[in-house]
Amino acid sequence: MSEQIGIVLVHGIGEQKRFEHLSTEVLEIIRSLKTDKNIDQVSVQPHVTQDAEYAAENQIWLSEDGAPLQIDFFHSINNEKVQKSLFIHEVWWADLDNKSTLWEWIRFYFWVCSLWVFERYNKSDLPGAAALQVPSSLFDPKKDFLVRLRLAAVGLVFLLASFSLIPMAYFLRKIGLNFFRADILFQYLGDVKLYQDFLRVNGATLTDFGIPPRYSIRRRMVQVLVDACSLNYDRWYVLAHSLGSVVAWNGLMETEHCLPNYLNEKTWKKCLQKEGLVIQLADKENTNDMRPARPLWIKDDQAALSRNVLFEKLRGFVTYGSPLDKFAYLWGAIVPINPQKPVFADKFEWLNIFDHTDPVAASLDSYNAGPVTPKNYCYKAHPLLLYSHIKYLTFLKNKPDCFVNRLTEWILSNNDFPKPKNNDTQWDANISFEKGLKIRTYWWVGITALMSTVLGGLISFYLENNLSLELVLLNSLVVLVSVSFIVGISGITKYFWIKCLKK
Repeated sequence: MSEQIGIVLVHGIGEQKRFEHLSTEVLEIIRSLKTDKNIDQVSVQPHVTQDAEYAAENQIWLSEDGAPLQIDFFHSINNEKVQKSLFIHEVWWADLDNKSTLWEWIRFYFWVCSLWVFERYNKSDLPGAAALQVPSSLFDPKKDFLVRLRLAAVGLVFLLASFSLIPMAYFLRKIGLNFFRADILFQYLGDVKLYQDFLRVNGATLTDFGIPPRYSIRRRMVQVLVDACSLNYDRWYVLAHSLGSVVAWNGLMETEHCLPNYLNEKTWKKCLQKEGLVIQLADKENTNDMRPARPLWIKDDQAALSRNVLFEKLRGFVTYGSPLDKFAYLWGAIVPINPQKPVFADKFEWLNIFDHTDPVAASLDSYNAGPVTPKNYCYKAHPLLLYSHIKYLTFLKNKPDCFVNRLTEWILSNNDFPKPKNNDTQWDANISFEKGLKIRTYWWVGITALMSTVLGGLISFYLENNLSLELVLLNSLVVLVSVSFIVGISGITKYFWIKCLKK
């Protein structure tokens, strides 16, 4: 008796190289497996080739016809050893970012500083959009004001960090000190901008020329979903970190009619060989103006992929450090819910893990009206603001209740996810937004004061050669007012620019 279990990892923010996210996360999973008394003979084998480019620095991993990494082991269940294998896939999209140009940097800074004047994007005119529903995030004037206030604060902190903490973090990373990750905010905002952009300014992929970059990213996601389905695992899971959770959600919620458009010709032929995966829509639907466009090799305009067959053995969806709640409020039409049911198995679970010190993540209450609802759990990944965002899956040797242990236990047992207990030290029973906001506010105020003081001190030293407390505080106040003015002017400029475009 043996079990084959597929795991699809979707990376989030950052500049990961190919398989870098996979190897980082799998290392923590292996550490968890090796400390489990019920698991023996953990063996890891990458799918490699002896071929390589001349003077290559690394061995080539293959993912074309299967998972690039396989973990085999014996799992003792009721005194019986069962051989199990984990097949690890990766959805990698870090190479799809815009090219770094001066104009792109100007657009990025303007976008961040003017984000507080956003217009909610809750309606799409694309074919098939009418069948989808926007996450339940109703307009409330008080909430809208607070959201705009927080986004203005993000712009202020971002500008301050650009000239203080981010250069410092970059330097520390270059010398091997990764504990200070102020650059996470920079990378997160950059990737969010990329995913919500409505046009591609430069660096377009050849397959998706002229349409927003998120479609190129989704293409990678759908491709791996089809691969996982085609390999006939006993069950499989999707683990999505940070902005990768938005990418994964789009793949899971895409309409049956549009799913084939993301596939290349080779994968489409593979789908035709899978019984029941390719279906014919009963009602004729429009294929004009679809995004991405219908490819030439799909001869039948009514051909679609059955979500029931595609996700038949999908057992779980895990989002950790997810900004899906931010997208639900700001760009709800980008993260719609597909109300089609039943699609997922009865034992399917959606776990959402967040930390109060992670400003990117939160409880995903806006998605409770969908066919699958998230089970929200607050996990103490790390006490440091922002640093917690990259520590969710970290194995903690003396913490048996750490997330990666609970995750592997859940995946291997095929039971419901073990709910945190009151005596679990790594989990917080209070998942309220108010508690998280209070904790993060203390951090943001402290960090803002620190950055203003540092910049005020630098100005005092270089311009006046004087580090008296009064002058440093005065210059710190000048810095704070100046940055606030830039954020305000950026927002006002964007507001009138949008008004002019509408006319």
